[in-house]
Amino acid sequence: MNWDDVRIFASLVSAGTVAGAAAQLRVNASTVTRRIRVLEEALGVRLFDRLAGGYRLTPAGRAIADRTGAVVDAMAEVSLEAGGRDAKLAGPIRLTMLSSMASIVTPILAELLDRYPDIMVEVVTDYVLLDLARRQSDIALRVTPAPPSSLFGRRIAEVGFGGYIHRDLAPAYEDRATPLPWLGTEGQTTPDVEVTSVYPSARLVGTFSRLVPAIEAVCAGMGATRLPCFAATDPRLVRLPLLDVWPTYQLWILTHETLRSNARVRTLMKFIGDALSTQASLFEG
Repeated sequence: MNWDDVRIFASLVSAGTVAGAAAQLRVNASTVTRRIRVLEEALGVRLFDRLAGGYRLTPAGRAIADRTGAVVDAMAEVSLEAGGRDAKLAGPIRLTMLSSMASIVTPILAELLDRYPDIMVEVVTDYVLLDLARRQSDIALRVTPAPPSSLFGRRIAEVGFGGYIHRDLAPAYEDRATPLPWLGTEGQTTPDVEVTSVYPSARLVGTFSRLVPAIEAVCAGMGATRLPCFAATDPRLVRLPLLDVWPTYQLWILTHETLRSNARVRTLMKFIGDALSTQASLFEG
């Protein structure tokens, strides 16, 4: 059995989609599908059911996934230990973050590369939570209530969320009795309780699975929605004055514990962390 095929299999199990696995492994989607097919032929079993929404493990695939997980973790641990001894301020380093942070973080990265021109930064902006323990990313900027204990890093700021609407529509909702059209997240069936406590007649008119389309929907006048304050930068957006900011999450910069001594990781984390800390009010709202 080819080790690379096992690694691709484990990533597809983790990501659930070919695109997600390809992003984790930094390969083309066609490579993922081809190697999974080769692995299935070598084992003589079908590992996944190909569904419209992604790949689902078959019973045979689940049995193999249970056995290969420990192998993949062991190989990742070897890679982490080797990477942690790297003391050079040169070479590639991978950073994952939300795409909505790009306008804030990319100017910081430009300054970083001016100071350390031999570092090459790979930025992944995806909603797939890349696994730091398996070296799918070296550093992560994560908006989370609490990071896992296996990760090392620092808290940058509180992240405030507010209710936003198109500025031309805002005056109509200075009255709590006005029915507020609300845009929720995927799977949501009613407006947030923080919304209905202020606007009892609020109704859910749509849901979005991604942040950027939700912002565009609000800018188009579809309704109001809950946004992180740092992402609500479009001049067409204003905060609903009757809704308070909800500080329910924190912004962290993180890496795996075994990479904290890596010079590139340490330097990039300090540089980005220090720069973002000066903009804490932007995240807090």
